[in-house]
Amino acid sequence: MLGDKIKVLREGKNVSQKELAQAIGVSDVMISLYEQGKKSPSLPTIVKIADYFNVSTDYLLGTKAVNNDIPENIMAAARNLLELPEENRKLAIDMIKYMSQKGKEAKEK
Repeated sequence: MLGDKIKVLREGKNVSQKELAQAIGVSDVMISLYEQGKKSPSLPTIVKIADYFNVSTDYLLGTKAVNNDIPENIMAAARNLLELPEENRKLAIDMIKYMSQKGKEAKEK
């Protein structure tokens, strides 16, 4: 249940409905309605909630991720990469590839 998960995450971080609402750009009344299951957030709002609490949208929606063996911090980094301008994203990916290659070479020694 999405509303229950939002409430548990919010209370677990000791965040008020108003604080969460301000952070994701909705009213505190909407947060209350989400938590009660009376309204469902839009997909962009679900993404904002997931980002705010540093969880996956799959977790919020109760769906199983295709790559559920990927740690959440890696998934968060991937989401951040998607927000970069194309040129910066390419540079970041190239850097990750370079570091991965260097790590493999170090293991082989």
